[in-house]
Amino acid sequence: VKYYTSIEVEHNDTLWSLEERYNNGTEDRDTYINNIKQLNNMRTDIITEGRYILLYYYLPLLIRILPYYIIFYQIRYEKSN
Repeated sequence: VKYYTSIEVEHNDTLWSLEERYNNGTEDRDTYINNIKQLNNMRTDIITEGRYILLYYYLPLLIRILPYYIIFYQIRYEKSN
């Protein structure tokens, strides 16, 4: 599942530093950066401090299923007591 977030660009942020922060390896670096540029209608690699940029990320499978596992465990525990 792809999630989207809007962040304010901070001092020293680059597309490459944001890629390191938000791309968990699902896509290669160039693909991710090109997709971010397309998503934000960017023609260059330059981002400006104070502007907002739309990014996306994927949650690892474990994080996605963990809340359901915890709920399942709590239900089973309550039934056994």
